[in-house]
Amino acid sequence: MPFIEEDNLLDLYKKIDKSEANNLRLQDQIFYKNKELSKNVKQRNVFGVVGLICIVACAIIISFSLGVKNTVDKLKATSEDKVVVPIDSLESLKNSVRVLEEKNEQLNAVRDFYLARNLLDGQKIFAVQISAIEQSHLSLLPLSLSNMQLVRNNGFFSFSLGIFETLQEAQNFRYELVKLGFEDVFVVSYKEGKRIQIEEPY
Repeated sequence: MPFIEEDNLLDLYKKIDKSEANNLRLQDQIFYKNKELSKNVKQRNVFGVVGLICIVACAIIISFSLGVKNTVDKLKATSEDKVVVPIDSLESLKNSVRVLEEKNEQLNAVRDFYLARNLLDGQKIFAVQISAIEQSHLSLLPLSLSNMQLVRNNGFFSFSLGIFETLQEAQNFRYELVKLGFEDVFVVSYKEGKRIQIEEPY
């Protein structure tokens, strides 16, 4: 058997210790390099997935915007200035228009009434008297008519239609009423709500 001297044995132990220390250092370096490499791989995978998601999202947005643009272009081409409105909205608009028309008619009636009263109060106006009734029959009259005058005269209420600024307008209206079958209608003049006189029929 070969024989090893103590100095050589000591050197051998030192070399083994040194090799073990180098081995541990290399294992630590390998461990840290593997850890760093694993971290880099994870980051690369995360960036790859995020990048892929961004690319897919951009593709979806671009295709959606192109699809919307194509749809809008098709609607413009097919509708040719037609407005697409839901049926509920259209019905509500029709109802609103109907209500506004009714209110407009009511306002016109009120305006005509006040215009007629102002004419009656200030200047000489003409009307066509169609009837004279007793007070007991007064409740039968439709007092909502705006171009109607009801004037008390000698215990009777004379019922006249129209408010005309000129005698000729009143005479023309009387002529039309006679053509419709009204008898005993005549033109009268009023000033400040009182009858002045019976005017010439023609």
